[in-house]
Amino acid sequence: MVDLFLLCVDRDGNTTRRAKLDNIEGKAREILPDKKFFLAENAWQ
Repeated sequence: MVDLFLLCVDRDGNTTRRAKLDNIEGKAREILPDKKFFLAENAWQ
């Protein structure tokens, strides 16, 4: 089994970032097989 953790630093403060990440998560759910998942989180101050 292989785990992959990808950290992307968000420094632009874009207020629509959460909606974009939710969209990416939804697309990943459509293409990933069962028992695998993709999670995205944005930084906020």
